[in-house]
Amino acid sequence: MLVLSTPKAGELSGTLSGPARLAGSKLPYQSTPIASCMAADLEEKTTRYERLLQEALEAMDVAVSQGTPLGDGAAEFETLARAYLEDGQHFRANGDPVNALAAFSYGHAWLDAGARMGLFDVPAESELFTV
Repeated sequence: MLVLSTPKAGELSGTLSGPARLAGSKLPYQSTPIASCMAADLEEKTTRYERLLQEALEAMDVAVSQGTPLGDGAAEFETLARAYLEDGQHFRANGDPVNALAAFSYGHAWLDAGARMGLFDVPAESELFTV
C-alpha cells in the first residue's frame, strides 16, 4: 500500500518544490552538508540575532505594575526571552548554530509580542522592535 505524507507548509506555498513524498522518506536536504556560503550566512545571522536579543533585553522596561495579571505576564515574557538567550548561547557554544538562531529568534519574538501588547516600554525609533 502506498501512503503519501501530508504536504509541508513550504511545499504548499511553493517554497519547497518537488513531488509528493512517501511517508517516512527523508527530505533531500537532511543529509546534505551546508554549503560554505550558507554556513557564513548562518553564522552572521546567528551573531546578529543574538546581539539584537541582548540589546532588546537591555532596552526594554516593564510598563505594567508588578503583582497584577499583566505584570505577571510581563515577567513571564521577559523570563522566556532570557531563557531563550541562554539556550541559544548554549547551542552556539556546542556547535549548533541552527538551534541557536531559532532560540534567539524565539526569545526576541517574546519581547516583541510583549512590546506590542503594551507590557514593555521600548524605544520607538529602533531596529530592536516592530512597534
